[in-house]
Amino acid sequence: MNEYYLLSGYIIPFFYDIEKRTKGKTNENKISKNKIYKNNNQTPENYTFLDLTHGTKIYIAYHESNHGFLGNFVIKSNSIAEAYYLTDIIRGFYSVFYGWTPLEAGSNFYLKKLNDIPNAKWTTKDINNTTIDVNMGIEDLILVDSGVQLTKESLEDLKNFISKIYPNNDLCESLNHLLESRFLFNCFITNSYYECHYKYDRSQMPEWLKEKMFYENRYRYQTAFVAAFKGIESFFRVNDFKKHEIEKLFNNIDYNDISFDTVYIRRFEIFSGEPEEIKYGDLLAHFLKLRNTVAAHHNKKPPTIITEDSICEIQEFLIELITKALDIKSYFNNF
Repeated sequence: MNEYYLLSGYIIPFFYDIEKRTKGKTNENKISKNKIYKNNNQTPENYTFLDLTHGTKIYIAYHESNHGFLGNFVIKSNSIAEAYYLTDIIRGFYSVFYGWTPLEAGSNFYLKKLNDIPNAKWTTKDINNTTIDVNMGIEDLILVDSGVQLTKESLEDLKNFISKIYPNNDLCESLNHLLESRFLFNCFITNSYYECHYKYDRSQMPEWLKEKMFYENRYRYQTAFVAAFKGIESFFRVNDFKKHEIEKLFNNIDYNDISFDTVYIRRFEIFSGEPEEIKYGDLLAHFLKLRNTVAAHHNKKPPTIITEDSICEIQEFLIELITKALDIKSYFNNF
């Protein structure tokens, strides 16, 4: 039985490119397609974004709101688990690679089960009336018509990403743990911000301030670090491991340029005095030691201070593992 699930918090606007020739030159101006449709008495049509299996598809479905026609992701699936599997990929992708962490302002759930797929004749109120698994509150209605406005370029990147990661459950699980770490402490930094501001401000931060920040955020920092470490465990398809097993972990996977001896370039822990270059295996041992301190041994007195340097570094390392495993282009990386 086909079921439909609408993902809130993301909207897909649409634009129409018009060429205007002035003195032999072509200027492209983008105008709202809403005006085009109204002038021609037309409405936008839903389309299939990705056709994954016989019973699973992702649509871009439009409806009419107070802001004109807006599109949402709608997942067609006969399994709620499959719907959430795809939803988590979308949320993880935009958070990790674009820095667009999902909004969590709704009073209920970010995935709304519907009894039919919306179309451009529907209003937001119609979506509310056809939602069958929750009672939508005002915050939920707002999220259907608002949130991150996605670009054409990001949609193409997402399509490529889903096509690659969808068959790999372990990488999807790694991405989800990384997303949870980002919810707790978002280390997304663009290259320009890192080069022009962050690295200078961070290098000048005194030790007393690092210590104060730790005590202000101790359990959030520790949990964010452990969530990212769980992502690494999922990547290597293990529930736990010891230091002497690290080399075996790398031998059990088969991805290009991912080995015990692959050199990693630190970008964050250098501000805590760690060397810039380190082998993947040695970095994993370093993270394992920190994980054991804050999780297995409860980080008892005197506590090991987990700084934002280590959280950002373990998140960045996991991103590097995932992108290499998927063999996706380097433009997904922030640096």
